[in-house]
Amino acid sequence: MEEGQGLGKLIPPLKDSDYYEQHYKDLVCIIKYGMTQQIVVNGIHYEENMPGVKHLTTAELSNLINYMNSKWYPNIALVTPNGIEGTFNQCTENVK
Repeated sequence: MEEGQGLGKLIPPLKDSDYYEQHYKDLVCIIKYGMTQQIVVNGIHYEENMPGVKHLTTAELSNLINYMNSKWYPNIALVTPNGIEGTFNQCTENVK
């Protein structure tokens, strides 16, 4: 939702999310390839699949991540397209 609060038990929050911070290194892969496994965010179980957005470029991904970070996690450093490009090779099958 607009303020990162999620949508009940359907969509987990981004703002004040323990999952976001604990799985930040996987964020590029999650956005690009989606997720099909159950996750727990702030103690709540979420089972809905998250589709990936495979057409996003590295520049668009870095802009999206930087936007989310600036809005809800201003202490996280900016990412660059070059910085996340190598992340794609590290994506695990459970995130694809």
